[in-house]
Amino acid sequence: MNIENAAHGTTVIAAVCRDGAIIAADMQATLPNLNKLYQDIKKLVELGTHSVLGYAGIVTVSEYVRRQKMALDAWSNFYGKKIAPDGYFCAFANLMFSGGMDPVFASSALLLASFDVERARGRVFQIAYGAALEEESAFGCFAIGSGAERALGHLQSLHYSRKMPCEESAAIVRDALVFSHQA
Repeated sequence: MNIENAAHGTTVIAAVCRDGAIIAADMQATLPNLNKLYQDIKKLVELGTHSVLGYAGIVTVSEYVRRQKMALDAWSNFYGKKIAPDGYFCAFANLMFSGGMDPVFASSALLLASFDVERARGRVFQIAYGAALEEESAFGCFAIGSGAERALGHLQSLHYSRKMPCEESAAIVRDALVFSHQA
């Protein structure tokens, strides 16, 4: 598909809700230098039983994410221990920041949504633009990609709050994801 028909390339949203955390992503990616639009890109990766990672940026970041997940799974299996959300957060932050000026990392962003069993609460993290942050505001959302600004604006206009039940949160996040693609 031609890129000129797309409003933008990517939107990934992670949000804390009353009973956990949710993450949603479109399946669209653009390669502006080739004037191409892909609509079948999987941008969410399960990490263990309580964490999901989403990414935006250069499509090849998915290979780095896949390899890091394999390394983390191998560690978990070898030691017989589950990796906590903080562990995933640190591992992927290290991956992003160790890449230095590599264009794959300089123009990519990651979101991690987890249910922290020990703390019995949802958590979301953003690793992007030289910073690694945990969302702890009353709003409770992060978004990345070229549609992030529209998605976050829509979530704010709907008065999204981390105190909402997950079912209601999922519907609002899905609506924001669709809204982010409207021209």
